[in-house]
Amino acid sequence: MRPTLPSLRQRRQCLALVWLTAPSRIVVPLAFVGMAVVALAGFVVLDAGSEADLGPAILLVDLLVGLHLVGLVHSLTAKAAAAIPGCPLAGERLIRTRRLCIRPPRPGDADALSATIDDEFRRENGWDEKTTAVWDRTLRAPLDLAEDLGTLLVERHDGEVIGGCTAAWAPADAARLLGWWIRAEDRRLGYATEVVTALVPRLLDDGTARIGIGMRTTNAACHRIVERLGADQLGTWDHTLPNGERVPSDWFEVLALAATDGEPRPAT
Repeated sequence: MRPTLPSLRQRRQCLALVWLTAPSRIVVPLAFVGMAVVALAGFVVLDAGSEADLGPAILLVDLLVGLHLVGLVHSLTAKAAAAIPGCPLAGERLIRTRRLCIRPPRPGDADALSATIDDEFRRENGWDEKTTAVWDRTLRAPLDLAEDLGTLLVERHDGEVIGGCTAAWAPADAARLLGWWIRAEDRRLGYATEVVTALVPRLLDDGTARIGIGMRTTNAACHRIVERLGADQLGTWDHTLPNGERVPSDWFEVLALAATDGEPRPAT
């Protein structure tokens, strides 16, 4: 079970995420606080007179501002434990396959990882300019924000970055939602299958109880991969992409390892 109370680190990361995705949620309250402070300070000065001791009044203003800021931070980060779940790989945060290495991205990986996102990927996943910009800023954010949001990097053993994957936490479903991509020049070489068939058992071994996978109904390559996993199809319904487009999508689920054979057990 995931923690209900976020850590200080998660709260700081959540504030960074809010600033990246919806800065008005921080700027607007702070602007109101600033105007209130100016108005209250002016009222205190006019009411107190030139010879009055303004110390208690200033202390009261500082206290009210401090309490408001604490309340703002708490409200913005109350769900940080779910929004910022931490690296999806427990223990050794590394997976090696025959040809690949799957690991959390480091700060210097931002350019190489962003370069694996091409126009075809953006069209398929409904990325607009805002989505792309937020993605890039998240990769470069401090405190390993991308890693703790569930982003992982895929590179060949020679160190060449060829793609990535995401294992984002979905609190409502108590599951990791798995996604992956390979850059254009390295597709159709079996890399995606190699990534997914290595990552899913590791996630389950590390304590993930459920893994959800969604894809367009027309994505034959992804369907073949989930078939190899033995995933059970939950159903087909419209999914809203970041640009607002709604597309028919098939959704699958893989549950924890079966006690008998050590293989991923699909939902029943």
